[in-house]
Amino acid sequence: MVEGRTATITGSKFSPTPGDNIVRVGDVVATVTAASSTSLQIIVPNKCRPAQAMSSEITVGPNVSDQKPFPFTPCTTFTLAQGKQRLIADPADFCLQFPATTADEWYLIGVQSVVESAASLTAVNFAAETPTGSNYTGTSSAIRSTPGFSPSRAGAAASPFAGERAERLARHRAVEAQLLAQERALLAPRLRSSSAAQVKANPSKSANGRDRPGNRQGG
Repeated sequence: MVEGRTATITGSKFSPTPGDNIVRVGDVVATVTAASSTSLQIIVPNKCRPAQAMSSEITVGPNVSDQKPFPFTPCTTFTLAQGKQRLIADPADFCLQFPATTADEWYLIGVQSVVESAASLTAVNFAAETPTGSNYTGTSSAIRSTPGFSPSRAGAAASPFAGERAERLARHRAVEAQLLAQERALLAPRLRSSSAAQVKANPSKSANGRDRPGNRQGG
């Protein structure tokens, strides 16, 4: 069974009417799209669970089948190269299913609000699950109803986007300095020409605009 995809269950004593067959994958009811007396076609529910053996159960009227484990696999898994980040804005993508590994992996997960007011808060819940056979262990959650930092941001942890903003600001300042240097290079000859023209028109004025002393004769 692959999450979100079709799967076929074979057996006996099924109802040819799809709605008369109730198929549970784990604790979630699957959608039956086609049925015959010997087979059922279902859509495997999106459970946001890691790969494992998932129990299934079929109910047809008063008859309930024994639970049977099926290999359950996520449709996609989440991978991220070291030092990289990914911004996820679609709530439908908030389920992060990691591939099985024997190595230790560390991820920093943060929630960014688009509301500028610190008084507007939304509770956030993180839950992690690890398969152990057909059961789950290690479930944990945390809800924060207050800001994780003071309004002044004193002592706050650095934003994962701080480095990117600093880099953009540095590039902006470098381009700004280059433009100012070009403007000075263009204006300098004009300023010198204007100053020389003023001195020529009024010889009694020096280049800096002050009166020059006249010639003196001794007496």
